[in-house]
Amino acid sequence: MARSEPDQKAPLKNRGPLRRRLPVARSLRRSAGVALIVIAGASAWWVVQETNHLEPYLLTVSSVPAGTRVSDIEFELAYLAAPGVSLPYLSPSTQEALADMTTDVALPPGSLIDQRMVGTPPPADSTTFTVELDIGGAPWLVAGEWVEIWTAAPLADQDFSVPVVSSPRALVTGVRVDDGFAADSSRVTVDLLVPRRGIASLIHAKANGYSIQLSPVSTSVGAP
Repeated sequence: MARSEPDQKAPLKNRGPLRRRLPVARSLRRSAGVALIVIAGASAWWVVQETNHLEPYLLTVSSVPAGTRVSDIEFELAYLAAPGVSLPYLSPSTQEALADMTTDVALPPGSLIDQRMVGTPPPADSTTFTVELDIGGAPWLVAGEWVEIWTAAPLADQDFSVPVVSSPRALVTGVRVDDGFAADSSRVTVDLLVPRRGIASLIHAKANGYSIQLSPVSTSVGAP
């Protein structure tokens, strides 16, 4: 008895639905690809817009000594890019609120004023005192820091008495280092703003060879 050959075309009956599903899958992939391109383009546009966003800030027109009131400083506008963040510099919007504050450091012309560089004005009866020290490089000895001033009277055999606090709170307004050929980098000249009531003892100490030293005060810059 002859065997009939198997029908090789039978599986073709199920190909119709597969063929109908393929265009749908391709359409979905095409739509997803277009969506990703649109999202990437929008993200790039947002980054460019944020980068090109300019905010107004204030630049000093001339040199500003330490202790100058913000309201007495002459400014000019400068526009800076600030992508997504607010820079900590003095701006037209913050100028009025800080008008009665004073600068803790001296500033050259064309400087931005970091809002952390201004603080509560020192007492009206303060004055400037300058001293030379052999403690150059101390990390806390920078303009804007508050310090104590210690003095010790000279004794025999190049010794000194027990030091006492001559000024419990003085503002460092400047630190200068001699940059000459034979300069000693450890020796610095420090400008201090001290209460006027203590200046007499400091002048006496300096004129009579007292040992004058500074130590940092733990309170922050601008604290009352």
